[in-house]
Amino acid sequence: MTTIVTDGRVMVSDSLLSDSETKEIISERKIRKIKGELYGLVGVWKVFPLVWKWIEKGGKVPQPAPEGFGWEMVKVDNKGKVWQIGSDSFDWQRVTPPTYIGTGGAYAKAALLAGASPKEAVRIASEIDLHSGGGVVEIKL
Repeated sequence: MTTIVTDGRVMVSDSLLSDSETKEIISERKIRKIKGELYGLVGVWKVFPLVWKWIEKGGKVPQPAPEGFGWEMVKVDNKGKVWQIGSDSFDWQRVTPPTYIGTGGAYAKAALLAGASPKEAVRIASEIDLHSGGGVVEIKL
């Protein structure tokens, strides 16, 4: 329920939390820099604390996600390589940037193809996608 974009140098997200019953700006960041790497998390916001704890402490991927609590994450490692993982997979998969995830991902992709920067792509996607919005947050590698 969000839009996250990375080009391998920066990661950008919106700041709207939404589910079937709520829609509000949140202080919980969807993107973070942890140990020199960038992480972006989309999915049901109630699993965010569990997934962030896993990233910060390491260990096994929190699998499987409880019914209806799916999530997906993108990571930019300290060498600028981009990786993805989600509640339906068990290992990080390397992907080619630019990478876009969340409900606004397709809109962000279109904006990127038209020449927008990652930050502008998230802003544009947020204007179109019902589940994205609020301010745009950018973190550099």
